[in-house]
Amino acid sequence: MAPTPVGSGTVVDYEFTNLSDEPIYFPNCRGKIQAVVEREVGGDWVLAFAGVYPACLGPVIEVAPGQSVEDSVHVARYDPDSNICCGFEEGREPPGIFRVRVVSAVRNYDADRYPFGEDVEERYLVSNRFRIH
Repeated sequence: MAPTPVGSGTVVDYEFTNLSDEPIYFPNCRGKIQAVVEREVGGDWVLAFAGVYPACLGPVIEVAPGQSVEDSVHVARYDPDSNICCGFEEGREPPGIFRVRVVSAVRNYDADRYPFGEDVEERYLVSNRFRIH
């Protein structure tokens, strides 16, 4: 993580590849796929960082089987004396082993209902493990 004026941060770039046998849809705002960063703690995955995403609804992103889409998660550790929100959860900051989990994905998308489709199995929505120092 690199120093910033209010703490430290980094960008985690990722590529989501649809490994399922049906399209996966991402309701989104301005093309940004909602994702969180989880930390491995005692063999379990726990929420470590969830960023702030705009609440508008833009055109759905469809990823066909075998296709990929690239995005990123901006993660940060803020000085506790600052007035900035949404840093790492206490006790779950780097260094450590992490993964990205996409949280806004559905199957059988239907814009006329909410939720917009059926849940996608978690195994299709998580990245490989990686280390943040």
